[in-house]
Amino acid sequence: MLSDLQKNKLSYFFKLIDYNHDGVIRSSDFMGIAENMVVIKIATLGDIETQQVRLTMEKCWKILTNSKGKLVHEINYHELLQIAESQFINNQATNCKQYLDRIVKVLFKYFDDNNDEHLSSFEYMSLLASFRAEFRHAKVSFELLDLNKDGLISLEEFKTAVWEFMTSDNQESPGNHLFGNYEQSRWVSN
Repeated sequence: MLSDLQKNKLSYFFKLIDYNHDGVIRSSDFMGIAENMVVIKIATLGDIETQQVRLTMEKCWKILTNSKGKLVHEINYHELLQIAESQFINNQATNCKQYLDRIVKVLFKYFDDNNDEHLSSFEYMSLLASFRAEFRHAKVSFELLDLNKDGLISLEEFKTAVWEFMTSDNQESPGNHLFGNYEQSRWVSN
């Protein structure tokens, strides 16, 4: 069973993904995020990278909808909670983590502008902008996600943050702040 903390984070995540704020998420919502990613990085992208980010977001949608065991065209908040509970919290977490790690690696590489295998605070802000997350807590969030305090977020730190955001029931987990301060967001509701 999901805790209140997990539900609050998933509520925030749902509202970030629900691109047009109509109360359901669809493939088009994931494509909206992909288009934001392309616009933010348009000066540095080639056709291959642009297509790769679109395919990655399409894969995110397919992984989410395939977890329901049938073809679906939209998912509401309560269905997302059911999916999270079955995929992330219950026994199927190992497969889900493998898929998530692959997606995280692609997204990380996409935002790593200088290919140094770390995200700077500016690169992290680009990621937040793509998801339309609020910036007002970005500095604190970045510092929390930088586990070794070297001023950068490594791929492993990023993977840890994503997994903690999706699964952690610990109020103190740094990953809870992956997309900023979910507690003080204007979008948190159950």
